[in-house]
Amino acid sequence: MARYDAANTGYNPTASAPSTGIVKDWMFPVEGNTHAAPVVGENTVYAGAGEALYAIEKKNSHQHWKRELGYHVGVFSPVITQDLIFVAGRHEEKGKLFALDREFGEIQWSISTGKPESPIVWDRTVYLAETTTNGSQIRAFSFDGSQKWQTSVAEEYRNSLSSHLAVSSGNIFVSVTCESRENADNSKFVRTSKFDIETGQEQWVSQTKGQTSTSPAVASGQVFVADQTGLLRSLDEETGEEQWRFDTGYSIQSSPAIAHDVVYTGTYTGEFYAIDCKTGDELWRTSIDVAYTDAAITDETVVVGDGPIYGLSAIDGTTKWVHDETGFSTTNYSPVLSDDAVFVGLCVKADPEDMYDNSIIKLIEPA
Repeated sequence: MARYDAANTGYNPTASAPSTGIVKDWMFPVEGNTHAAPVVGENTVYAGAGEALYAIEKKNSHQHWKRELGYHVGVFSPVITQDLIFVAGRHEEKGKLFALDREFGEIQWSISTGKPESPIVWDRTVYLAETTTNGSQIRAFSFDGSQKWQTSVAEEYRNSLSSHLAVSSGNIFVSVTCESRENADNSKFVRTSKFDIETGQEQWVSQTKGQTSTSPAVASGQVFVADQTGLLRSLDEETGEEQWRFDTGYSIQSSPAIAHDVVYTGTYTGEFYAIDCKTGDELWRTSIDVAYTDAAITDETVVVGDGPIYGLSAIDGTTKWVHDETGFSTTNYSPVLSDDAVFVGLCVKADPEDMYDNSIIKLIEPA
């Protein structure tokens, strides 16, 4: 999965990111914007761009296949299983969930949805959060496409999703932005909910003022939620009770990432933080160009950045390396770590009048 696991931690314990420097190993051009993290299998990189899903050889960027789906899949990260790939697609306010075989990219089935987010897979079940004309909901599907259950999210409020689910310990966690259907001032708040994974029954709810565009992350009995008021909050996984909150002072745009009892997040101003999971105390902070994207973590390195990509020490936040594509405007999306390499979708505009050139790139340690 794009965040490595269904709990959205972003931590890959088997990867070893470049440490002393970084160079581009290959660049694979794609047609259409790629606005989501790729997913890396044992030998293949899977990435959406525009309305197509690509399978690319991990070692040398050879294209195995390309499947046109007719829906914009470039904003969603796919999920891979042993034999199948699941990816969401969007067209205006409607969408589809696709299942494809991994070897050839042939469509096995597709299901119409509302406005979807990236799917999550857990125990041979696909979970999808979507926004419909009636509000947000979660649906659970078997691998053959049959629906197991669906449940509404915050149905008593006007609400919208802009993040995907997290799954941990037999439960689903989701955050939505809500506003009262009756309240004239339309004040918004973030509502985080826990649902039973087998039945879809809501277990608890936690609310705070603000809006969110980030996904919750779960580790060590804690659910971490960030919002656009600048708050990072820790909730008890069992009860939903708030344990602590950390105020960055600026809108948080990157979903929390977690490793070794440290939670990492960044703001739109470029401040990037490491926070003690148990106490909520700041361990370190550093300034990077922009911290819109979700971080990827190894035991020693945090990889993050929108534009320049930074490799930071997980211990103290010092910069190990920076990769920056030349151009008038450069945007990249959440990096993914596999083995000793970094994979990321990239959009580069060489001149203000140019269209973006889109690609998937692989970054490695210099020889």
